[in-house]
Amino acid sequence: MLPGHLGIKSSSLREALLFHLLEQTRGDLGLVKVITNRTSLNFTNIIHYAAYPADRASEHWAQALTRLLGTEIAAELSTAADPSQMPYVGTPDAIDKETLRAELDRLRERLRTCLASTQSDGSAMPAIRAHNLLTLYTLLWLNLATAGRARVSPAPLAIIGDVALVADKHRSDGSAERLVPLTAGVLAQLRAYFAYVWHLAFRIPELRPILDAFSTGVIQFQFLKADGQVIGYRPKWLYEAEHLVPMPGNWARKLVRQELTGIGGRYLDAGMGHWVAGRHPYRVTSNFAFREFCGRWLAGEERLERELGFEVIAYPQVQDAPIGWPVAAGLKPLKRSDLGRERKDAEPEPVFDFEAECRRVDEVLYEGICEASDKDPKAVAALVDRMARSHGGSKEEVRKFVRACCDAARQAWRVPVFADAPRYQFQHDWLIDQEALCNLGYFTDRVLPAFHADLEHLPAAADPALADAVDLGRFAMLCIWRQGLVTWPVLDAFLKSYCTGGILATGQLRYVPTRVRCRRNGAVMDRVNYLEPYCQAYLVVEHARIKAALVPLLELNPQQRRARMQGALEAYLRTLVHLEIGNLLTITLSAAQQYHLIHGSPVLAAYASAEFETHDLPDEEIRLLAGYEARSAQGPTLGMPSSLEQTVREEPVRLPSAELKSSQDVVHQIAYRGSALVGEMCSQIERQKLRSPLQQLLQRFAIWYLRHEAKTHHERIKPADKRQFQHVVEVVGYALIGFGIGADEGLTIDEAFLVNLEEQFRDMHADIDPSAPFQVFRRFLRQRAGRSAAEKAGFTIGEIEPPAPRGVLTKIVTTACIRAVADSIERVDQSGIGSRNVRTVAGRHLGFVATFGLRRTEAEYIREMDVQGDLIRVQPYGAHTLKTSWSERVLPAALAGSAGLGWIETVSGRSEHQLLAHGIPQAVNGHNFYDAVNKLVQRKASDPGVHLHTVRHTVASRLSLSALSESVDYEKIVSQFPWLAEFMLGSTEMEVMSGGEGQSGHGLQAIAALMGHSHPLTTLRHYIHTAGIAFYAHLCGRPVPNLTRAFEFRMGSSRTMQRR
Repeated sequence: MLPGHLGIKSSSLREALLFHLLEQTRGDLGLVKVITNRTSLNFTNIIHYAAYPADRASEHWAQALTRLLGTEIAAELSTAADPSQMPYVGTPDAIDKETLRAELDRLRERLRTCLASTQSDGSAMPAIRAHNLLTLYTLLWLNLATAGRARVSPAPLAIIGDVALVADKHRSDGSAERLVPLTAGVLAQLRAYFAYVWHLAFRIPELRPILDAFSTGVIQFQFLKADGQVIGYRPKWLYEAEHLVPMPGNWARKLVRQELTGIGGRYLDAGMGHWVAGRHPYRVTSNFAFREFCGRWLAGEERLERELGFEVIAYPQVQDAPIGWPVAAGLKPLKRSDLGRERKDAEPEPVFDFEAECRRVDEVLYEGICEASDKDPKAVAALVDRMARSHGGSKEEVRKFVRACCDAARQAWRVPVFADAPRYQFQHDWLIDQEALCNLGYFTDRVLPAFHADLEHLPAAADPALADAVDLGRFAMLCIWRQGLVTWPVLDAFLKSYCTGGILATGQLRYVPTRVRCRRNGAVMDRVNYLEPYCQAYLVVEHARIKAALVPLLELNPQQRRARMQGALEAYLRTLVHLEIGNLLTITLSAAQQYHLIHGSPVLAAYASAEFETHDLPDEEIRLLAGYEARSAQGPTLGMPSSLEQTVREEPVRLPSAELKSSQDVVHQIAYRGSALVGEMCSQIERQKLRSPLQQLLQRFAIWYLRHEAKTHHERIKPADKRQFQHVVEVVGYALIGFGIGADEGLTIDEAFLVNLEEQFRDMHADIDPSAPFQVFRRFLRQRAGRSAAEKAGFTIGEIEPPAPRGVLTKIVTTACIRAVADSIERVDQSGIGSRNVRTVAGRHLGFVATFGLRRTEAEYIREMDVQGDLIRVQPYGAHTLKTSWSERVLPAALAGSAGLGWIETVSGRSEHQLLAHGIPQAVNGHNFYDAVNKLVQRKASDPGVHLHTVRHTVASRLSLSALSESVDYEKIVSQFPWLAEFMLGSTEMEVMSGGEGQSGHGLQAIAALMGHSHPLTTLRHYIHTAGIAFYAHLCGRPVPNLTRAFEFRMGSSRTMQRR
């Protein structure tokens, strides 16, 4: 029985055992399932394939218990002397490699004999048998290479270089698609098979070796009957025809799961497509090191190929096929019409009389809801529940009926009632795109080699009339493929920033600051496009030519600008590789995103396409970190918006006002005025008779906005500014009237009230950012006109916070700065802290913040009893509270030892004494040193804008860079970022952070957990400011064309280029 005062439950011990096992097995969920019989997180599915030696499972069990209990636990080992008799645990269908090798040897011998007989016997039967056996042999090898499921169509969807896109478990949303690297042996066997089938197709025209001309590397496997009839491939027919022993079901998946456990659990799950909640390797926030995964997977596969005797077997008289395999015939066109047809063919929701159904079920409740001025969502939900219970039909029919009832209730009564549970944020957050990957294969084989050759010579266009378009198209390709601008909004923002602000320089670094919108929430982000070496040289040499092309381009509206850029790209690729296809710009951008996915990491591909919100270090911070003075006298860079109102959408997302008739929708009546004259619009709004005080307040706000905020020309409001006005009024209006209190007389409008409205609006309209409209409304309430209007309507205006800039403080400090602060704390003359004990606690406090990224009060209130073995607990107690529930967490004590906090190892008591004051008689209040440490940080960083909390930002940014060290090579950019040399964490610390599982996708999750955040998106949005630096290192890791030769013709002399 566990003592109650310790707060330890048996479930906690079970979780602790689980974590020890995950660390020891490097995240192998199958082995953990064998030991603990877990039923959650897809353990049950994985155990269908996983088999392990019983001794290995027993050893892991004993080691985990020994660590947990502190008592030596002996493993129960098998007494079998023969290794082949070693018992296995897990799936009952463990694969015996020796038996499998014997069956494959029989198949290989029969295949060789049959291929030899086809050369001496000219009849069709030996050729048919040879084709069928070669098909079976090739497929068995392919199944092993991809850990494929037993399917009728076993071929990959595409092969890009040495990577196969496999979708042997089809899901309509594409979530089961996976990327698997192929060994050189299986690729050679596929080429040999393709060449033979191509040769045989001249004799048997029904054979079609290529399934889809637009999918790279796709082969159609077929079966030949004795009479020469071609039919679809069925494994059982082949086994029966040749009297071979059929392979066990999913034999390849079971063997791979059994033999490749050494590569790591998450890498193995990624190769086999075993997605577990939160462990999808290609999600937006994943740091999955794809090339590291490929190396480990290929090493394991090559070992299995050697052990099973796989070798390339080809028809001796057939050379390579006349077409290069695996190369697609062309780009895969976008299926816009097909998508529209799917929507049209979708089964419509049931149509019914909502009022009649309500009265049929409970007329009294329905009448009560209708008569109530303030509709109670609980009463509406109860009515819908009764309607659902009374509905007869299948579960699917009831689900559709309830969904229709909720839709009708929301339209009729404006209450938030939904049939389905709210979807998780980023429910579809993986980046794999089948069509884009197929197109990437075409670009990789047909377009990019020619493009890179073109960059090394920069020839003039053959047709002078197309010279400008070709140059602009080459520049677009350069931005997309070498600079990593893989969405049109990101590319368009770069073009505008480059044209208006030019290139900034700090030391050897060249960059173009821009401002882009996050694709998922519409937030405006500060982005710094660091120029990789070739782009840097190109933009300098071709500056005049590019500027001349961009100035007229940027005068066009966004749609015309995109069309002009697409035309230029089409002209360039037409002259380069004779490529013609519609939607070429969209196809190229999506293929480029997949390129960064498989050559870098998913989080880098997501950063390139602005999938999540994160803010890069601004220009002044880049200069300060490099030791230069800030460009403070220059003001805002590149004309970026200095006020929040300028970030309001130019073309806002329309709110669902169409659910109400315009005559009943007060917000719509106020926002949408037909006239463009400001005076007439104000008069029309003022003439409206409104009874509700909140409606009257909205009315006065709209009039104030038109008179004081709207930009006018000769008393007329421009269309763009009118759309902005409509957007602001709609957001504020629907929030006020939709979420305001019914009995709103005497209501106090303060900051808490506005924050509550804003958060509720976000919950209802996740795709609309209400920050900017609410900042305008706050400014209205702070002014005399707003306060007067509110008081006339019967409201009281409370304290409203001043406007804050969108985003966060984008600052970090260097490791040398933190070290200098720690040294200065020990000196009275520099720190100003007179007490030795206070200086000791202050130094330890800085160490904790710089190691674990703790908030300052979290570090201060950790007790000695919170040090528990290899963990340090951050938890509330007594009057001490934490910021959020996610702030309660555990910290790995191993990080403390590597960061110079070894004194923690001497803490062994269960005292409630302050941990930072260990060895000191009394606790030390943080207010005794907070101000002194803040001043030291500012002085050592030579920046008055930093403080102790900036160190927390630094920890998150350091960890994020270190979490991508296997995907990018930071040595390429150390000369541009000198402070980066000692900024990274070592491999030992990162192994602690990853739990021994390597950089296999969960790095940002671990960082978010260490920081006390509920989701990695929070950490990316507020604390990580170095994603652009990691992406720059990724760009610099690719081969650079010969700069001297590339620009010699353009500049007229190689010596001129060398001087540049």
